[in-house]
Amino acid sequence: MRAARTLLSILLTVAAAGQSGCVTGEGSGATSVQQTTTTVAGGGATPVPTLPPAPPPPPPRPAPPAVEPIVRIRLAEFPTSADRIVLTHSAGGLMVGVGARKERLLTPVSIWSEGGAIVAQGARSKSIHRWPGATEVQVQAPSGAAREVTWNKTRWPGEMVVARPDPARAQLDLVVHVGLETYLPGVLARELYPNWDEAAFRAQAVAARSFAVCEHEFWKTRRHYDMVAGEASQAWIGTTTHSRSRSAATATRGRLLVWGARVVPAYYSSCCGGRPADAIDCVTANPNCDIPPLQAHQERSTDCCESAPRRKWSQRIPVEEALDALHPYGREHARADLVKLGRLRSIEVVRRNDCQRPEALRIRDTRGTAVEITAEQLRWALAAATGPTPSSSDFTARLAGGTLFLEGRGYGHGAGMCQHGAQHMAVGGSDWQQILERYYPGSVVQTAWK
Repeated sequence: MRAARTLLSILLTVAAAGQSGCVTGEGSGATSVQQTTTTVAGGGATPVPTLPPAPPPPPPRPAPPAVEPIVRIRLAEFPTSADRIVLTHSAGGLMVGVGARKERLLTPVSIWSEGGAIVAQGARSKSIHRWPGATEVQVQAPSGAAREVTWNKTRWPGEMVVARPDPARAQLDLVVHVGLETYLPGVLARELYPNWDEAAFRAQAVAARSFAVCEHEFWKTRRHYDMVAGEASQAWIGTTTHSRSRSAATATRGRLLVWGARVVPAYYSSCCGGRPADAIDCVTANPNCDIPPLQAHQERSTDCCESAPRRKWSQRIPVEEALDALHPYGREHARADLVKLGRLRSIEVVRRNDCQRPEALRIRDTRGTAVEITAEQLRWALAAATGPTPSSSDFTARLAGGTLFLEGRGYGHGAGMCQHGAQHMAVGGSDWQQILERYYPGSVVQTAWK
């Protein structure tokens, strides 16, 4: 009887896992079970499923750190040995090397990958410095000089690291290690219009700082950078003299959004279109981020961004190009149902959130095959078609005359703070705390470090 109960328990576990997700393979839609045998007294060998090791649970959101983090921002990838990273400094030289052993090289300094080594050469020098097998080389300003390095005609504060993430490949990554408070003004200067109100800048500072803390904590032991300098993380322009960006970062120094004693990954986008999104549906699969400050509720529907340039938008895509975009997306994401789709017949919304923003759509082909896909996934699948990426996942679709017509609202994923909405509130007299209360309800602002 014990063996029978054990077998039943395992099967129920598999069934429960199938209801809430997948035992193996995120989004695979299948459960992998291996068969072993257990000998039962008085009987023969009874097959008992053996489950593969469960994936590790997603990490919890971080507690507010007591010390300002050093964040790692990837500026660019250099995929081949023919690519050169050219770095300069106003002092005319840079310290380049590994650990305490660094050489002063005249600028501009060229760095590249060659034969399993990271290689550097200073200006007016025939000497080539090699670091065979090194996974990274540090580049620093000379002692007493401004702590920044210039690349691509932009000054980047902090220490440069040239990383080689895969010893089997020639690719180099250019990464900046910089204090979070030094990093932040360059984010604000890029993310917001320079003439926007101080309250919007301060709200953005707290949101961007909170987001960066969460990204740093998640990635610090998983890869060699925490964020990229772009829309995939946060836009960043390096060193900035923009006074409102600098003052907003200083005025809110160390302040983070907190819910349940842990930092809120304060997602934000340009324009929610009046219908915010749940973060769990469009930004992250981590269930620890499915929290009230990042959920869309009916009372959060708003007209806050009526004046935004992309409050409403439309786009046309040839049907054949749309299908050609869906097939490779299906192959890349192990969606055989998308790969098998024939000529498209219709695309309809089948699920909306509390704010009536589309969450899932059903695609039908002329053979009657039906496939469901989330709105955000369809947005990025269609990005491979000719023309711009759809501005948001808040759209409806109509097929007519060989063309896919999209009618949409907003710009960006729509979760968390609406930047145009924040400015709208600031113009209306709201302070930065009220803006954050509006877009991250239930969270509190806490000073983590001085």
